[in-house]
Amino acid sequence: MIKELILHEWLEKMRSPFWRKSLIINILLAIFLALFVFYFVILALYIDVILQKIFPKEDIVAKFSLFLFYYFVIDIVTRFFLQKLPIIKIQPYLLLPISKTKIFHFLMQKSLFTFFNFLPLIILFPFAIKVVFVQKGLLFAINWFLSVLFLVFTNSFFVFFLKKKFLLKPLFVFLSVFSFLFLIYLDSANYVLFSVYFQKGIFQIAHNFALLTIPLAFMIVSYWFSFSLMKKYSYLDALQISSDSEKNIKDFVFFDKFGKIGNLIQLELKMLWRGKRSKTYLIIAFFMIPYFLIFYAQELYRENFYFLIALSAVLTAAFSMQYAQLIFAWESKYFNLIHSKPIKSNEYILSKYYLILAFNTISFLLSLPYGFFGLKILAINFAAFLFNCGFSVYLFLFFGCFNHSKIDNSKGAFFNYEGIQIIQMVANMPVIVVPILIFLPFHLFGFTFFGIIAIGVVGLVGLLFRNPILAFITVFFIKNKPKMLAGFRK
Repeated sequence: MIKELILHEWLEKMRSPFWRKSLIINILLAIFLALFVFYFVILALYIDVILQKIFPKEDIVAKFSLFLFYYFVIDIVTRFFLQKLPIIKIQPYLLLPISKTKIFHFLMQKSLFTFFNFLPLIILFPFAIKVVFVQKGLLFAINWFLSVLFLVFTNSFFVFFLKKKFLLKPLFVFLSVFSFLFLIYLDSANYVLFSVYFQKGIFQIAHNFALLTIPLAFMIVSYWFSFSLMKKYSYLDALQISSDSEKNIKDFVFFDKFGKIGNLIQLELKMLWRGKRSKTYLIIAFFMIPYFLIFYAQELYRENFYFLIALSAVLTAAFSMQYAQLIFAWESKYFNLIHSKPIKSNEYILSKYYLILAFNTISFLLSLPYGFFGLKILAINFAAFLFNCGFSVYLFLFFGCFNHSKIDNSKGAFFNYEGIQIIQMVANMPVIVVPILIFLPFHLFGFTFFGIIAIGVVGLVGLLFRNPILAFITVFFIKNKPKMLAGFRK
C-alpha cells in the first residue's frame, strides 16, 4: 500500500502544471539549489581544516559535536517557520478499503524526505568518514553518526507535532519555540553550559553502543506523539475551538465604542487574525522582540548609539512594519465592497492610522523589559516610539497607496512574494535611516542626549500636525484609488 501511495504522489507531481508554468524560474531555482548543495559538499570536505585552524589545540570531533547543540536548537525554530507539513489529497481514498492509519504513517514517513533532513547529511556523512572514523575508530564513528541522525529525525517529527499543536494551543507553541532560543542565550552567556553537556552525552553514546537506544527512543517518542495527534484530530470537528475562546477571537468588542472607525478596525483585526499569511507576519513580529536580546545582552552593541537607534526604530515598529508591508492589499479581496459602502475616505485612512499607532504601542510596551540594560536604552526606545508614531505611520500610509497588487491572505507567508514590491523596501528604509540622520549632527558635536531628544521631538511634531498630514494622504489615496481598485480586481 505504501508503494502505491508513493507512486500516486510521484504521478501527481509529474503531471502537475507547476512544471509547465514559469519554466525559466524553475530552471533558475534548480541551478541555485545545485550550487547550494555543491557549496555544502565543499564545506563538508574541508570543515575539519577550518575547525583545526580556528581551534588548533582542541579535539575537532568534540568541538563539532558541541556546535551541533546550537544547530539542533536553531533547526527546530527554523523548521517551525519554514518547513511545510506533508499533505495528501485524501478524498479519493475515503471510499476505498484503506485504513487511515496507513495513510497517517505514510504522511509521517513522507515528512522525512525534506530539505531540512537532507542538508545536515551532506556535512555529517563526509565528516563521520573523513574525521570521526580516522580519529576515533569505526565503532565510535558508526555510533556517533547514528546518534546524530536519530536526533535529526527527532527534530523533524517534533516540529511536525508543534505545527499540528499550533492549531490547538498557539500560545503554548509560541512559548515552547521561544524557550529553545532562550537555551542558546543561557549557554552563550555561560549560565548553563547545555552545549558542553550535549557534547559529553554524544561521546558517551558513541563509546557505548547500548546507549544508542536513547536518541532512538527520542525519535520513536516524537514520532508517536506526532502520529497520535494527527490521528486524534483527523476529523475537522475535533479542531473546533470552544465557543468562549472563539468569541474572544471573533469579537473585538472594545472597538464598538469608536463608531464607524472602530468597526473598520474591528473588521481589519478579524481579517488579520483569520488570514494565514497575516497571522504569520504578526507571529514573526512577536518573535522579533525577544530576538533582540541577542544584541542588547552584548556590551559591544550597547555602546554603539547608531546601532541602538536603528535597533529601537525596528523594535518599536515590529508589528506595524509587518502589517504595513501590505497595508491596503490585505483587504484586496473585498476592497471593492468596502468602498461601495457609505464610508468616507478620511474615516478609512484614520482606521489604518489608529491601528498602526496601536501596533506601535504594543511593540513599545513589549520592549520595556530591555530597560533593565540601562535607562539609556529605555530613553532611545521611547524616542524611537514617538518617531514611529509621528513619522513612520504617515510614511506607511503614503507608500501603501502605491500598492495595486492583489494577494490571497489564505496562502502561507514563507516564499510567498505575492503583492511584495520594491515600494515596501523603500518605505521601511527611512524608518531606520532618518532617526540616525537626525541624531548624527548632535552626536558629532558632543550633544548625544539632545540628539535622542531630537528624534522624539520630530515624532511629537508629526503628532501635532496629524490632521493636515492625514488630509494630504487622504487626497493622495483618493487620487490613487481607481488604480488600486483596478489592480485588486485582477
